[in-house]
Amino acid sequence: MTARDYLLSLFEPHERVAVLAVPRRPEGRFHQRVWPVEKAASGPVQAWLRHLNASRRDLFLGPNPVRPGRLGRTRDCLAAARRLWLDLDDGSDRALRRVVEDASAGELPPPTHVVRTAPGRSQVVWTLEAGGLDLDSSEALLRELAARYGGDPSSANVATELRWPGFRNWKRGGCPVVVLRSTDRAARGAEFRSLRRRRGWRPRPRRGGERLGGAARDASRDWR
Repeated sequence: MTARDYLLSLFEPHERVAVLAVPRRPEGRFHQRVWPVEKAASGPVQAWLRHLNASRRDLFLGPNPVRPGRLGRTRDCLAAARRLWLDLDDGSDRALRRVVEDASAGELPPPTHVVRTAPGRSQVVWTLEAGGLDLDSSEALLRELAARYGGDPSSANVATELRWPGFRNWKRGGCPVVVLRSTDRAARGAEFRSLRRRRGWRPRPRRGGERLGGAARDASRDWR
């Protein structure tokens, strides 16, 4: 799956998406953009992104759409909660097996995309039905997913960014970021049964302008 195909599999052409290019050379520049998806998917922009990636910049994509007229990356800039995800580091194969087992048992919906970001590292992404979850409920489920399957807790917020398949991961020696499997089925929040049944599960509201991700995630600091 190409970078353009992956982008269009997640977003509608009229939605707006946040893109981040992080340099792996000390002299490199960060690039941050919020574009309409149709522009981000256009030939000239994709060529520019491939050039940035070839110049040893890692490419990240915000999985949730940005509101019209907003260019920031705080939570109140998001238009909707359209995705849930797991960012799995070392030992991701074991966690992926648990996800597959729970999906087979009806405790989770099938992932929309499983992405290999580096050997032993992966991302699992679920696209949600439109209007299915609010931001608070989505973020609570992100934290529960990370806790259950050993995901990166610093990625368990609605305004994080994930590696963009179709480009190379220069933090891990330039290995390609590839989609391993996909489906076009959208998930419902109620399908995450095993997480929502957990005792004490409650959405925890955040203030609208609060920064997310904290200092633990390099890419989150780049937006300041």
